[in-house]
Amino acid sequence: MALVLALGATCQLVAYRAKIPSILLLLLVGFGLGQVVSPEAVLGREVLFAGVSLSVGIILFEGSLSLRFRDLRGLGRAVVRLCTVTVAIAWVLITVSGMVAGISWQLSLLIGALLVVTGPTVIAPIVRQLRPTRRVSSMLRWEGIVVDPIGAVLAVLVFQAVIIGGPDPAVVPALLTLGRLVLISTALMLVFGIALEVAMRRHLIPDFLDGVVFLAAAVGALVVSNQLQPESGLLTVTMLGIYLGNRRELRLEHVREFKEHLQVLIVGALFVLLGGRVTPEEVVAIAPTAAVFVVLLVVVVRPASVLLGLIGTSATRQERTLLSFMAPRGIVAAAVTSIFALEIEHAAEQAALDARALDV
Repeated sequence: MALVLALGATCQLVAYRAKIPSILLLLLVGFGLGQVVSPEAVLGREVLFAGVSLSVGIILFEGSLSLRFRDLRGLGRAVVRLCTVTVAIAWVLITVSGMVAGISWQLSLLIGALLVVTGPTVIAPIVRQLRPTRRVSSMLRWEGIVVDPIGAVLAVLVFQAVIIGGPDPAVVPALLTLGRLVLISTALMLVFGIALEVAMRRHLIPDFLDGVVFLAAAVGALVVSNQLQPESGLLTVTMLGIYLGNRRELRLEHVREFKEHLQVLIVGALFVLLGGRVTPEEVVAIAPTAAVFVVLLVVVVRPASVLLGLIGTSATRQERTLLSFMAPRGIVAAAVTSIFALEIEHAAEQAALDARALDV
């Protein structure tokens, strides 16, 4: 684990100096390291995926703390459409693209749900490099963070209704799951959010412990939520971060600084670990299917979903064009896909698709 952390930090430093995307270097290093030693062999499958889930929750919590409702002035409708209508259109188009590429309709539905996400870990570096307008930057940040838990929730529902349900989709249980998931996430957001807000207002937490306490609260909310309803934790911590980030009375400078440093460390380690789970044989086996699928995603799915989803909003033609070619998949998509790949192996061997290789 020490080697993974060291490699993650080194890759990001080299990428910064060389002015190249760090994700490429991290994945290559992880892929190479994985040929020498398997992450699952060292950490164990259960520990690995528990750590991945926890890390993704921390990343989303850190990102959601920076989302401000005041940044949505004049963009409210566009952002809402980007996080709802565009997601729905993308899900349908990704599903169709998967079927065109030769993937079964059940797994195409699941992959479509997983790949509607973009992610703060890849959007933030691109925004820093391109320096787009404030409007475009706000839309990308909101989409990158808010859509991540939405994609995870969609994946949970599809997995329960289609993969586990088999030939007879279990729609009613999936809808009940959605209701429980939203209810639990909302309740925990209020419980943890109000508790932290009261503690901050009454100065019960010293400045130097702000980051540690908020991290512990986010981890606690994630774990409790997942215990009450599996895979609901990402939605809970995202809602919690947005709630706390928009409380004007709270000063969160120490929290954000602490979380930013932690995120850099986590992202580097996650990309190396998940990249190490993929073997050359898996990549070669699905290369033709993956190539067709990726081309459809880039050329058809993203442009069509953005252009159709933002019709009638304040987004200009130039903004829509830029957004149409800005949908990189980050660590959230990689991590959640890996988790569901494991679930598929356990629940439906007849539908076995190695989603790890497709994801990378």
